[in-house]
Amino acid sequence: MRITLKRMAVAAAAALALLAGCRQGGARRGGEREATASVEPAPGLVTEGQIPGQAGNDGAGAGNDGAGALRPEGFAPGERVSEEALAALGADVFFRVDTLGDEVFARMEGVSWKPGCPVSREELRYLRVLHRDAEGVAYVGEMVVNEAIAQDVLEILRALFEAGYPIEKMRLVDDYGGDDAASMAADNSSAFNYRPKAHNAAELSLHASGRAVDINPLYNPYVRVRANGTVLVEPPEAAPYADRTRPSPYRIERGDLCHRLFLEHGFRWGGGWASGPDYQHFEK
Repeated sequence: MRITLKRMAVAAAAALALLAGCRQGGARRGGEREATASVEPAPGLVTEGQIPGQAGNDGAGAGNDGAGALRPEGFAPGERVSEEALAALGADVFFRVDTLGDEVFARMEGVSWKPGCPVSREELRYLRVLHRDAEGVAYVGEMVVNEAIAQDVLEILRALFEAGYPIEKMRLVDDYGGDDAASMAADNSSAFNYRPKAHNAAELSLHASGRAVDINPLYNPYVRVRANGTVLVEPPEAAPYADRTRPSPYRIERGDLCHRLFLEHGFRWGGGWASGPDYQHFEK
């Protein structure tokens, strides 16, 4: 009996020693895990509302190269950019002017750019920017313009973003099949599109050379009173906003920041045309 009790005491002591060792080892391993976690990227530095199948949506989070580094090029056009990501990267890296790369031109060829276009691929520039909607949420925007106005438009859009001036959407018109009506109805701000004037098919629009920009077109329509007294509004969905007293955060008004910036850069505003105001339209 004494032998049995002695053996039990030895076994108990060994078990206690083993348990203490496990606890010590576990504490060390836990400390090692904590040290590793401290150098990993903070959660939340990714965009929200990611678009499946586009850059920045590889499961690691938008703008993330898989090694924990945020990259502005990892955010797809139209994608939301969190305030944390903006704080980490800075807004500057999102604003740039590029020539038309193969991927961008592949989206445009046969859609907004067709044979016979008065400007070549080399004369156009691709803008990547940021814009905020009426809720103040930041998104990646894109636009194709003539090289002659590219720097002007970049500076204007940067100033509008910094001021929080609301622009709802900013995608290439090619995402709407090159259909200007569909793009306007979606309130998409855009520029280059090889097409004739809306009401004069014999003449090309300045959009065909990338020298015109439309901002928030749904809330700033083209309005013309016909000879019979009826009113033409384009896009038709914008009819309520032909009444320029109707409130909207996306409405362009004479003297507001958007209007002033475009005029300061030498653009003309269609909103002042006596023949029929085109409130969305700026050209140079």
